[in-house]
Amino acid sequence: YTTDSQSSPAITTDATGNFVITWQSLGQDSSLSGVYSQIYDNLGVAQGTELKVNTYTSNSQSNSATSMNNLGALIIPWQSIGQDGSASGIYFRRYSLN
Repeated sequence: YTTDSQSSPAITTDATGNFVITWQSLGQDSSLSGVYSQIYDNLGVAQGTELKVNTYTSNSQSNSATSMNNLGALIIPWQSIGQDGSASGIYFRRYSLN
């Protein structure tokens, strides 16, 4: 997806060199911005397609980070505006890469 802007990347790697990148993408999920990620192997080859991380798509989801352990557990936290009824809240998703 290359329309509008993609910004605020974050990256994490495991012990074998596999890595995950997250970023925010303006307008891709029909909202102000959403959080996306892509998994790569240790040669830099994309594994599958990019993932939309957030499930709530009103307002803006941004400021993502990422952390992965050597067992393939991946955590992606982000900030979501208005999702919990306040100005902003912090949410996360956990993935298993194995």
